[in-house]
Amino acid sequence: AAIDHLIAIVKTSKDEQYRVLSVRSVLRLLRENSLGDLTELTYYDDLLASAKDADMRKQIIADIANLKTVNALNYVAGRIDNTELGLTASTTAIRIASTEEGKESLKGEEIAFAIIEANAGDKLKEALHQYRRESEELRETPDGFTALFNGKNLNGWKGLVANPYKRAAMSADELEKAQTEADKLMRKHWTVIDGVLYFDGEGSHLCTQKDYRDFELFVDWKIEKHGDSGLYLRGTPQIQIWDPSNEEQRSVGSGGLYNNKIHENNPLRNADNPVGEWNTFHIIMRGERVTVYLNDVIIVDNVVMENYWERDKPIYPVEQIELQSHHTPLYFKNIFIKELVPQGPRFNGSLFNGKNLNGWEIVGNGKWDVVDGLLTTSGSGGGWISTIRQFSDFKLDLEFRLPENGNSGVFIRALREGNPAYAGMEIQVLDDYGDKYKTLQPWQYTGSVYSVQAPAKRVTKHANEWQKMEITCVGPSVKIVINDVEINNVNLIDYMEKVKDHPGIIRRKGYIGFQNHSTKIEYRNIHLKEL
Repeated sequence: AAIDHLIAIVKTSKDEQYRVLSVRSVLRLLRENSLGDLTELTYYDDLLASAKDADMRKQIIADIANLKTVNALNYVAGRIDNTELGLTASTTAIRIASTEEGKESLKGEEIAFAIIEANAGDKLKEALHQYRRESEELRETPDGFTALFNGKNLNGWKGLVANPYKRAAMSADELEKAQTEADKLMRKHWTVIDGVLYFDGEGSHLCTQKDYRDFELFVDWKIEKHGDSGLYLRGTPQIQIWDPSNEEQRSVGSGGLYNNKIHENNPLRNADNPVGEWNTFHIIMRGERVTVYLNDVIIVDNVVMENYWERDKPIYPVEQIELQSHHTPLYFKNIFIKELVPQGPRFNGSLFNGKNLNGWEIVGNGKWDVVDGLLTTSGSGGGWISTIRQFSDFKLDLEFRLPENGNSGVFIRALREGNPAYAGMEIQVLDDYGDKYKTLQPWQYTGSVYSVQAPAKRVTKHANEWQKMEITCVGPSVKIVINDVEINNVNLIDYMEKVKDHPGIIRRKGYIGFQNHSTKIEYRNIHLKEL
């Protein structure tokens, strides 16, 4: 919140010292807070345009090296031909592209395209983008995954025999005979061309030879105009693929659980690339629930997939995966799967034993202690304390006590890297009545999902009194109860416009922790039940 005010000082102040201090302060805030590279680059650009001194502008450009992203490299590369900033922009580009131990680095192709694009005209940019689309090669198999399609032939695939219900009723001889005929038909219409799995629009589905239970799946797909297809999970239709511009589709995008009747069947939004371009599904299936990302946008969030073949039963626990044929040409590649380990017994118990920090780890340089059975910090050092394991859906009960002007927060589904309030989510814990906090935003008071949604009412007690908090997370739903009164019930799907700056909104699993925010805080009776 301070950055906009500081940039205003840089723009308007006649006092050089104020301007210098404001520039330094903005740069420090950008270094210390993860706001997303596009947001940070917007601030850098505004600051660069506001700075009146050449040395200031060079320092601003140099600081962009902290981002280490393609967007940052593209930004500084576009200033290499600037007489004043060219050398600094060049060395900054080198720093962004340089490998650093312990950090992810940009790939050579990303570096090359960023440098070229930064200095290209509109026609060349479009040609480059087209080149990248047309020249995409098979990706390397991600760590922990297995390639279902090898890019060369149809090994590991078979033709479709009926549906799971009918197959189960066949004898071994009947099934073998039917499979032989199905495989002959499959090979007539499914082929591999230049590393791409191609379907000519005739025949039937392509099925994995192996059956799968819980899994994580990546699939790249492409269709032509009015194209139609889908993915059958455990032999059941289907995650929809089609042309959203087709009037019959009513502009509904791909990725929905098309055959659901009771549970949600439409995608949350249209995330399709234009027809003729490649799209990527990232699918996670556990039990009977499915989550789907299309082109990195969440479009199905932990929804029950219904059994199309036997409506009175849940989806089959183990079955094949199928690429649906629907009388239109289809293209698939980069099909990777990871079988998920069956989940053990759900946790239901105390996260804090009242004696020591077993089960917890301190993140950052703060200090946490156990005093008289309480988990506490004096507020020195900052950082936070985190559970050693991650949780997805849960009900968390705890009690907290704050001093006057006390400040803390409960991190949920958080990461150990970056700012957990944004890489995950923070449920605010604050002395709502403290003089220090009279002018905060509504979403900064106790029980808010920080920076997302404010509490509906204030039900907190005054400083130095014990208070109760209950947090329930199920998929995109977050419910917060303070002192036995529900004050927040959030559907995170309603806030997807914030994802760029607050990626934790789409995280469905992470660490739980407590914030050390420069004041004393005490927690006790910390109980969690996995749901």
